[in-house]
Amino acid sequence: MKSGALLRRALREPLVHFLVFGAAMFVVLGAFGEEEASRPGEIVIAEETVNRLSATFEATWRRPPNRGELDLLIEDYVREEIYVREALALGLDQDDAVIRKRLRQKMEFVAASIARAIEPTEEELREFFAENVDKYEIEGAVAFQQVFLGERPSEARVAEVRKALAEGSDPMTLGQRTMLPREVGLSSAPTVDNSFGPGFYDAVIPLEAGEWHGPVGSSFGMHMVHVTNRKEPAAPDFKKVSVAVRDDWRRANIERIVKMNFDRLRERYKISLPGPDGR
Repeated sequence: MKSGALLRRALREPLVHFLVFGAAMFVVLGAFGEEEASRPGEIVIAEETVNRLSATFEATWRRPPNRGELDLLIEDYVREEIYVREALALGLDQDDAVIRKRLRQKMEFVAASIARAIEPTEEELREFFAENVDKYEIEGAVAFQQVFLGERPSEARVAEVRKALAEGSDPMTLGQRTMLPREVGLSSAPTVDNSFGPGFYDAVIPLEAGEWHGPVGSSFGMHMVHVTNRKEPAAPDFKKVSVAVRDDWRRANIERIVKMNFDRLRERYKISLPGPDGR
């Protein structure tokens, strides 16, 4: 088996995820906490820190900092480092919701970074596609005419309009005036529901074409509806949606690995809750 295949297989093992997570945390803490290794009362500015400050400046201003600007960046970093150390010494980080949330985000980011390094095989993508095929289905569409009957039309009014339509009257001359379109071209569910209100597409799509039906309810009132065309939903072709499938697989895999790493961390703790039995 080739080394690349071995690596991909290894990255899928839960134990490897946990070990990589631990190693990643060690690297992160090492990179961003190097100054903490200094003796009390001493701040050592490592070359990596200077490079990071310079890179951040360049990313913002599209040029490297000059000597004076770099000195100001370092001085600002020293100010921050002093305040951080003094705040930690005073316990100001304790029970701070903002700090706690930021630390949680960093831990989840490290776990997510592991998932981002994993490339799915085509077999995995096809399996994911098969399990979520409804999400990629090519949606149907419907075209129709409608006559607005009003918010609460009487039975007599409905019967009158129905009779006129059956006798071939021009639907444009019937019903109440409205800003709603009297004729709708081939449109998907979101488009139809955006105009007539939630659920109107589902009420119209099963109606037999070529006949007037109703009354059919919308968010605005009651309608007579005449379906003129319909496009049935179509099964998607994997190759045409493979990019979307890959993106969705990655998101799902990130969620899975973040959860798995948290579950493993949680196993190291006993959780005691208030109450007689501590549950």
